[in-house]
Amino acid sequence: MTWLLAHQGGWDEILLFVGPIVVAFLVIRSLERRGKKQQDETQDSQNSVP
Repeated sequence: MTWLLAHQGGWDEILLFVGPIVVAFLVIRSLERRGKKQQDETQDSQNSVP
C-alpha cells in the first residue's frame, strides 16, 4: 500500500485535492434533489386538498 501513497508524479496530490471536491459536489447534488422532491411532494399535497 505504501507504493500507492509514494510520490507518483503528482497524480496522488491531484486526487487529494479533487477527491473532497467531488464528494462535496455529490453530497450537495443529492441534497438538492432530495429538497426539490420534498418541495414537489408538499406542493402536490397542498394542491390536491380542496
